[in-house]
Amino acid sequence: MNKKVLFEGKVTLGNKIVDFRIYKNEEDDIIYYSFETNPQVRNEDQSDFHLGETTRAKTLEHLLYRFSDTYQKEFTTIVEECPNLNF
Repeated sequence: MNKKVLFEGKVTLGNKIVDFRIYKNEEDDIIYYSFETNPQVRNEDQSDFHLGETTRAKTLEHLLYRFSDTYQKEFTTIVEECPNLNF
């Protein structure tokens, strides 16, 4: 299996940091894409949801859709649960 990192980054959702990687995988003439969330949690400020989870999709477009959908839901949950005196 050949696994190539396409993108590596960190985003902040509310008060949590999310570490992620997006891969292109080639396995026996099959190409698919995957993202991995928080392969290592390094400190208490880093989010621990989906710890080490890998999600797969046949196309990069489908993977990015799933990625954005997951993080939109997580961000909404963080915002709803986080007390904010400005609201």
